[in-house]
Amino acid sequence: MASAKRRGRRVVAIMFGGSTARSRDQHVSDLIEAAYKSFEPSEVEPEINLRLTFSDVQPPIDPDGAALPVLNGRVFGAGSVVAEGDEGSKPN
Repeated sequence: MASAKRRGRRVVAIMFGGSTARSRDQHVSDLIEAAYKSFEPSEVEPEINLRLTFSDVQPPIDPDGAALPVLNGRVFGAGSVVAEGDEGSKPN
């Protein structure tokens, strides 16, 4: 969860899931930036502007990965470490 306040507007973003804290942080940061971008004046209808702005935000690679237990950056499952670090890490 994160919140930001710029030019009198507060944005709050909450994300569940994601395979690592780093990937969640990046996704939440992208969401907040997109929200502020959507507040900028535009020549298109507000709802269309909102959809266009958020269409640039990439979804996390593994949005359900956080369902696995994580301890000190290591993801555990089925009795052994299955991943370590950020997306793209090779399982042990």
